Amino acid sequence: MRIALWPGADNVLRFPLERRARPSLALLRMIGPDPRGLDLMAESFGLELPDDGLRERTERFTVERLRAMKLPAAPDQRRVVLDAVLAPLVETAVAACRAADAAARRATRAQGDLLDAQGTGPSGQDRLEAEGERLAIGAALRLIEAHRRTEQAEGAARAIDFARRGDPWRPFDLRAEAETLFFGATRP
Repeated sequence: MRIALWPGADNVLRFPLERRARPSLALLRMIGPDPRGLDLMAESFGLELPDDGLRERTERFTVERLRAMKLPAAPDQRRVVLDAVLAPLVETAVAACRAADAAARRATRAQGDLLDAQGTGPSGQDRLEAEGERLAIGAALRLIEAHRRTEQAEGAARAIDFARRGDPWRPFDLRAEAETLFFGATRP
């Protein structure tokens, strides 16, 4: 999850709109897990990450599903059908991200409780350590699940974007995307 730190604003309470906002791709992209730290987190807890090709496999599956469907020719009707295909994936991914955030908050609170309990005796600390470890592993598992669901939603969204535009689908090519990003549209 993204955390915005505001220097000098420690007396400001932020109202987290992302917890109540309607699920959308924009919201998912805002609250989705940052993949840069997932490898280290999974390794530290001995957990498996979804393989790197999940997004591409989901995109291909969605393309095949859309080809099998009889999509309406009218753009408005087509958009409604495509939105109905994408909406459950986005809703599931947003729910997974929210659950991961809540689990991370519980684990952080447990760590704070453990720090507050320093010096209360070994039995109290052992119990708090075990609870903190259990909550930390649970938070890590939920974060991995949120990452998996986010990748699936993003893969489906790319395929659906092609169908919305009426363009023929082409697989994601990192090199071509990088060249387009750096040098503009490719020359004919």
